[in-house]
Amino acid sequence: LRGARFLNFAGHGYGYVDYVCPRCGSHPRHRGLFLFLRDIVARLRPGDAVLHLAPEPAIANALRERTDLRYVTADLAMRSAAVRADVTAMPFRADAFSLLVVSHVLEHLPRDGPALAEIARVTASGGHALILVPTWPNWQERPTREFGAPDPQWDDHWRIYGSDLPERIAAAGLLCTPVRF
Repeated sequence: LRGARFLNFAGHGYGYVDYVCPRCGSHPRHRGLFLFLRDIVARLRPGDAVLHLAPEPAIANALRERTDLRYVTADLAMRSAAVRADVTAMPFRADAFSLLVVSHVLEHLPRDGPALAEIARVTASGGHALILVPTWPNWQERPTREFGAPDPQWDDHWRIYGSDLPERIAAAGLLCTPVRF
């Protein structure tokens, strides 16, 4: 019976049997991000500031392990976030954060340009902004598809990203290096 409840939840509408971890609630993207973050977080200096937008618990726990960092969570609606903030107009000074983690946020916005500009503004010179978004499987061969409104078939996303993603990020003033994991 416990397995049946887990399997029903684990599918989460994506059709994968073992999609969500029954212990920590992480999705595959969280597990991949955790592995990628280990190296980046290890290189941060004591006192560096990290901003985690729309903080997922599985990733938040990994970032909190470095108690010598200033870890800030922010979201417009999440009660668990330390700061109530709109990603398109964040209440932080320019160059405030050495690391930003922005996982699956941009696709939920009518326009992603203002959010990308804000991400660039608060990222310190030499810092990193890890921006994860849903893409087409062959994203480098297909353009971003704008839906024009939140699409219930795509978890209320306004878009699914494609080949113009690096240009969108670069237009905000960020150097974009696509990474697959």
